[in-house]
Amino acid sequence: SGRAVVEHKRRPAAGEKRSQRFAMIFFASIVALLLSFACAQETAFVYTVIAGSCDRTCGHLGTFPSLVACVDSRTGGSVNTASCGDQVAPPTPPRQACRRRSCPGNWNISDFGPCSATCEGVQVRSVDCVQDVVSADGNSATLGVIVNDSVCTDAGLFKPLTTLACGESTCFTYQWSTGDYGACSSRCGPGSQSRPVVCQSVATDGTTAAVSDRECEEDDRPEADRACDVDCRFVIGNWTDCVFPGGYRCGDNGFQTRTVTCLNADENRLVDLSSCEDDPTIVVEGGGTPAGRRLCDVECVCENPSWVTGAYSACSLTCGNGTRTRDVLCRCPLGPVDAVVNDTECSSKLAAERPAEQDMCGDRCPCTMTRWEASEFSNCSQECAGGIQTRRVWCACQRGNESDVMEPDLTCRNDLAAPKPSDTQDCNVQDCPCTNPQWDFSRFSECTRPCGGTQTRTVSCTCPIETNQGLFRRIVNDSICQDQLVQARPESERDCPTECCYASFPTSPWSACSVTCGDGTQTRSVSCGARVCPSGEFVGEVADGECTNRGIDLGSARVRVCSAPVREGSAVWEASEWTACSNTCGGGVKYRKVECVDKCSGKRRSKKKCRAFYASPSTIQACKCIPCDPNNCHNNGIMNCGLVQQLGLCRSRCEYQRRCCKSCYNDIITEP
Repeated sequence: SGRAVVEHKRRPAAGEKRSQRFAMIFFASIVALLLSFACAQETAFVYTVIAGSCDRTCGHLGTFPSLVACVDSRTGGSVNTASCGDQVAPPTPPRQACRRRSCPGNWNISDFGPCSATCEGVQVRSVDCVQDVVSADGNSATLGVIVNDSVCTDAGLFKPLTTLACGESTCFTYQWSTGDYGACSSRCGPGSQSRPVVCQSVATDGTTAAVSDRECEEDDRPEADRACDVDCRFVIGNWTDCVFPGGYRCGDNGFQTRTVTCLNADENRLVDLSSCEDDPTIVVEGGGTPAGRRLCDVECVCENPSWVTGAYSACSLTCGNGTRTRDVLCRCPLGPVDAVVNDTECSSKLAAERPAEQDMCGDRCPCTMTRWEASEFSNCSQECAGGIQTRRVWCACQRGNESDVMEPDLTCRNDLAAPKPSDTQDCNVQDCPCTNPQWDFSRFSECTRPCGGTQTRTVSCTCPIETNQGLFRRIVNDSICQDQLVQARPESERDCPTECCYASFPTSPWSACSVTCGDGTQTRSVSCGARVCPSGEFVGEVADGECTNRGIDLGSARVRVCSAPVREGSAVWEASEWTACSNTCGGGVKYRKVECVDKCSGKRRSKKKCRAFYASPSTIQACKCIPCDPNNCHNNGIMNCGLVQQLGLCRSRCEYQRRCCKSCYNDIITEP
């Protein structure tokens, strides 16, 4: 089974002693019988049965044999069977059972297993404390019972190592390692301290492990013990303020206390006070420890008077400007109950003025009448084509004999059936004469398609209008420009270039190989692009179908096979999916988890293993970069935003979201 049992000497069990006593009594009886027979007969050689020893000293129930021998009854010794002559030898009795005690514990040790790695590996074996246990009546026993390790350690058997470092010797160096010294064996005065000293293997990556002491040089072994001397001193606190029984603050029957402790200065811990009685820095009359309590007295003087106020009375009015009063007293703390003294004690010793005895009170009276008030309308904002007049409208409240005050609009809305009058009205709605019309137009939009699409723009007929805010142009019917202008209406739509060449082109470099050992793949982003033929001017990215419909294979350009050498410790970054964006608009962030993984074994490794080969991927990324108000969303005219939206690039980078905000708005808002 590969398991070894370490045997140790032990005392005979109680069962073994009983068997030995039984054998001795039995043997003595036989000898006595032979002696009596020798007295009656001259020939004293007879057959007799002799009991042997128990075949087990502990553990399982044992047996002892019985032998038939020719015995000289005069001496009790065995002789040749010929001396018994023609006597018939009795049959040999069967083996008799003998009881034994439970065996002490032993370490049951298996062989070390294989090394876990060729370098920096570990060998493991099982070490169990086992015991042959006999039942209480001694009639049965269970062999090899695994028991608590304390059964073996309490018997003085040190537990063998269960692990052992293994692997290539060039992968490790061995050195002695020491722990911190423990507490001094003496609470105060001279003593000794111990510390653990173990042999450690140091791997090339800096990790350490305990190994057998045989691996380290014995001559370099550090000392495990040293002498120590503990300095113990009295630590005495300051006397407290004088305290008087019954809550009084002055008198001649007070007492003071202070803390008196004995400090082990070396370990900064408190010990018994008797340990500091030899402290040379503190001299106590009569010996012993310093006192922690003493009597004191304090003259009664009013030093801390204070103003004390009572509760206010009820207000003299239910609403309006009423008054309320309260008691104001000067009190001095001289005993369990503060004494009321003359106001001069407080006014002469306190910087604070005497609190007021009277205060204003009363709730605000309710409105007796509410109404809407309005100012005159302002002048019209325009002379023609529709202007606006404004005025101020408010809720007025009459409270008794008080003058009108302004109230929140809600007061009038709750009290009045009539709605609040409008604060604006239209004016000068008649059309203005158009004396100088002109065609106004916007810039052409992006092409609806990179090749063969169209561009559009708005074209309007406008007339100048003079207002209070200045001169601006108003859109009018196209017929006014057509009737008054020789210039024809500018075109609102035009064709885009139609002759384009299509080809695949990479938009990112090849990724790292998908594995760090064996065969894997590399990927990159590849898009379908269009160029104007024959000039070669790049138009931009187009849908993949423009290439695939023309027989251009994009898939083979996006993936290729890669091979990585099989090596120990190869590690790469692995990233989880991005979380949802922290905001739905206006700019947010999303997160993901990035870990370093050994691709050969699939185990998680320290991040420094990956940083040695690759930069760590980002764990945070900006998202939802568009403003929350769609009215603040505009397209940057430099970029072909229609194409960005068609190719699904809105969600890829914040740069596209900012430059093509209007085109990308719906895509980003609905993005999970």
